[in-house]
Amino acid sequence: MRPYRVPTAVAAQVLGKSEDYVRWGLREGRLPIGNGQKRGKERWSYYISPHLLMQYTGIPEAELRRLIDEYHEERRSLYAAAFPRKKRA
Repeated sequence: MRPYRVPTAVAAQVLGKSEDYVRWGLREGRLPIGNGQKRGKERWSYYISPHLLMQYTGIPEAELRRLIDEYHEERRSLYAAAFPRKKRA
């Protein structure tokens, strides 16, 4: 299986918490599902391990992948609606 990243929005949905809670938990080391790293003065980067999230929550891998795919599909459709392609002549 190919590796995949877990967006903070999906982790929040699985945990039943807000994205802010997930980001805070990763920054502070309170959530054992990944980590947050400071990038510059105010920017943060987050990594959520799919394996650790599945262990922590008990969610099956197929369900996690489905939620991630739905998240990306929703983002693609929002982007397409905001920035429609111009027709070529």
